[in-house]
Amino acid sequence: MTSRLSTSPFRDRLYEPRNVAEMLGVRYVLAGSMHASETRLRLTAELTEAEAGHVIWADRFEGSLIDIFELQDRVSIEIAKRAVPHLRQIEFRRARSKRPEDLSAYELTLRAIDFLHGRSLDDLVQAQHLLVSAIASDPHYATPHVWLARSHVLRVGQGWSEDVARDTGEAERHADAALERDPGDAYALSVSGFVQAYLHKDLDRALARYDRAITINPSAVWAWAWSASAHAWRGDGAKAIGLIERAIDLSPFDPHMYNFAAIACGAHAVAEDYEAAIEWGRRSLRENRLFSAAHKLLTLSLALAGRATEARAAAAELMSLEPGLTVDEFRCRHPGSGSGHIDRFCDGLRRAGVPP
Repeated sequence: MTSRLSTSPFRDRLYEPRNVAEMLGVRYVLAGSMHASETRLRLTAELTEAEAGHVIWADRFEGSLIDIFELQDRVSIEIAKRAVPHLRQIEFRRARSKRPEDLSAYELTLRAIDFLHGRSLDDLVQAQHLLVSAIASDPHYATPHVWLARSHVLRVGQGWSEDVARDTGEAERHADAALERDPGDAYALSVSGFVQAYLHKDLDRALARYDRAITINPSAVWAWAWSASAHAWRGDGAKAIGLIERAIDLSPFDPHMYNFAAIACGAHAVAEDYEAAIEWGRRSLRENRLFSAAHKLLTLSLALAGRATEARAAAAELMSLEPGLTVDEFRCRHPGSGSGHIDRFCDGLRRAGVPP
C-alpha cells in the first residue's frame, strides 16, 4: 500500500491507472471524485487492476457536509468491506496460476491461506508446508508466521492434533516470531491473543492484545471476532453478541464467515438464547460441514432447547468428526471451563448422547 503523500502529486491531474501504477510500483489503483452542493456531498470510488486496465469495483457514497467526518469514516469502512474481498480473490487466483518454483514468499502465503479455506486436514497440512516454504524464502516476513500459528490452533481445535503440547508450542512460537518481525501488525496481535485465549485460557492477556490490535486498526475484524469469543468464554453473552455483530458488519463477505457464525452461535448459547444459537450454528455448518466448534455448539444448543431428536442427530455427526470426544475432554479443553456456563454446556452435550 502506498502512502497518501506518495499519491498527492496525482491529485489535480488526470492519469491513466496503468501509468499511476507504473510510477508508484503498485498493482491496483483506487481513485475517486467528489461533487458538492450547498449541504450535500457525493463521492465516487473506483478500484482498477492496473495491468489489465479493467475496473474491479466501483460505488457511490452520499452524505451531509455537516457530518463530513462521519461520512469520511463511513466511506473508509465501506471501501474496505466491499473492495477487499475482490482484491483477495484476484490475488488468490494469481497465486494459483503460477508454478510453485516461481512463487514469492507473499504468493506462497496467499496459496497457503487459500488451502486453509479448504477446511480439511489434508488442506491444512498442505497450507503448513507452503507456509514453511514462505518462511524459508523470506525469514523476515511476518505474515506466514501468523498464519502458521493460526493453523496450529486450528489443528487442536478441530481435534486433528496428535500432540497438543507440540502444536501449542508451535502456535506460540510462530505468533511470537510474527510480532518480533512486526510488533504493530494488528492481525499478528489478534492471532497471538487467540493463542493465549484458546490454548492457554489466559483471557485477560488475550483481550489486552485484541484491544491493542483494534487501537492500531479499528477494522481489525479478527480482533473484534475473537474478543467476542473471549467474552463469551467469560460468560458475558450479551457483550459477545455485540462484538461479533461488529465483526460481521466489518467483513460481511469474509471467506471465514463460518467461523464468525460459530462465534455468534456460542455467544447466543452463553446468553441462553438457544433458538438464535441454533440458527447461527446451522449457518456455520452450511458454509463448512467440517467445522468442529460449530458442531459442538449446535449440538448442545439443540439439547438445551429441548429438541432432543435433533440434538442426537447432531451429536452423531459431531462424533463422526471427533470419534474420541467426551464431555470431560470438552470441559477440559473449553477456554471457558472456569465460567458458569460450562456446566450447562456439558449437560447439553451429555443429553445429546456425547459420552461422559
